[in-house]
Amino acid sequence: MRDIFLICLIILLCSLQNTIKGESFSKHKKTKWHKKISPYPIKPEFIKFYISKDIDSVRIYNQLFYLNHTSCLGFKEQNSRIKSIGINFLFSKKYSKVVLSTNSKKPTDVYLKKSVLNNTRQLSYYVGLALGLSPEIQRYDRDKNVKILWKNIHRSFKKYYKRKKYIDKFSANTSFDFSSVMLINSYYGSKNKGRTYVSKLYPYYEKLFSQFEFFSHNDLKRINYLYCKDECEKTHKCDHGGYHEQSCFVCKCPYRLMDENVQRNLWASRSEKKLLVKNFAGMCHFSIKSKKGKKIRITVSELKLSRVNLCAHDIELEIKYSRDKGAVGLRLCDNYKNIKIPAQSSEIFVTFGDSKPNNKLSISYQEVN
Repeated sequence: MRDIFLICLIILLCSLQNTIKGESFSKHKKTKWHKKISPYPIKPEFIKFYISKDIDSVRIYNQLFYLNHTSCLGFKEQNSRIKSIGINFLFSKKYSKVVLSTNSKKPTDVYLKKSVLNNTRQLSYYVGLALGLSPEIQRYDRDKNVKILWKNIHRSFKKYYKRKKYIDKFSANTSFDFSSVMLINSYYGSKNKGRTYVSKLYPYYEKLFSQFEFFSHNDLKRINYLYCKDECEKTHKCDHGGYHEQSCFVCKCPYRLMDENVQRNLWASRSEKKLLVKNFAGMCHFSIKSKKGKKIRITVSELKLSRVNLCAHDIELEIKYSRDKGAVGLRLCDNYKNIKIPAQSSEIFVTFGDSKPNNKLSISYQEVN
């Protein structure tokens, strides 16, 4: 809450100048637009936006301020409704929807109900739609991560659960991400108050569904790929799912995957090995690697935390086991035993944290074909 308050305060100060600014890429050039992307300008230019007077603007300012400092997009507020390229945030009593701009002479209109304006996560979803992001549940690879419960979905809502094919321009070579704000509520369109989808590792991912309110690392990476990929074509690539945030010479790494955070490197082999952490207060990070072409199978033999069900950043276990390290890993914030995690990549990152020394983490890992 304190962080959100500080963001709000800074934004209100910035709004006095009607401009939300940021650094630009060192060499700005015209972006090659895809026909399905609204032709918004990128830094050092601004996306013009207008917020109707009957809307509480603080949450929208929060979203745009956050995007301004984590992407290549900048925003500038207007005093009247925009008629050319830009974004209009408008109040609606009946529905929330986004009408995307298709050319530089038309704006994107975002219609928002009061319930959406009062919900930061839902508002993030509609801002994401306005910037060209697609619902996570419609990803072509979603069936590897979730199971759709069609019998629980109302007929008129089934269209929102149909998969779509994405080109690399839209997915930014990212995988399904449970922390994405573009992942709709697992009860959306339910006809019987039952879940409309569950994770393949049910029930371990279910606690994450409503935990994230702002754009995830992969959400921001996709936005940057949509609008700014051509800016850094000849520069070095970012490791571990990172992306060029504000400069072609600086990579934005996923949370906790900066080099200085990895405190111990471990190597998997054909024989099973074990990792034990006990009665530790603080945060520790491990990298487990295998030979090239080999994957790592990992089992959480036992997890005991000093406090459970908090899912706080300082009391949890996170295991990034998929190939895409930009996506959120499996986060566990309860006491568990014998959780088998599928072998998907040749490197796994483990983060374990607790505020009190009354805990235990026991993991076994092994190299497999």
